[in-house]
Amino acid sequence: MSIDDLRAVLRLGDTSETAVGSRLKLLRKVLGLTQRGMAAAMGTTVNNYQAVEYGKQHPRPHQVQSLMDAYGLDYNLIYGGDPKGCPAGVALKLLAAHKADDGD
Repeated sequence: MSIDDLRAVLRLGDTSETAVGSRLKLLRKVLGLTQRGMAAAMGTTVNNYQAVEYGKQHPRPHQVQSLMDAYGLDYNLIYGGDPKGCPAGVALKLLAAHKADDGD
């Protein structure tokens, strides 16, 4: 794994709703959460979280802040795909989750 691989997985610099939703889906899998669990961590409903994960809307700032507080994630990781915002060990898990997701 290289930093370039991780940047590609995280779609570095892509702030579109689709990219943010893809990142949150990968993060959810790495954190071992269901959509219901991720919604609870973000302080929102399952339907709202699903709209975010499916790339139909951006998460609200307070929802992202709740996620950052609960799991030590970084704003730039979630919104911009910057791997510098990955807590220790999360980067490898993100790549593994991405590879597993590609097989689905």
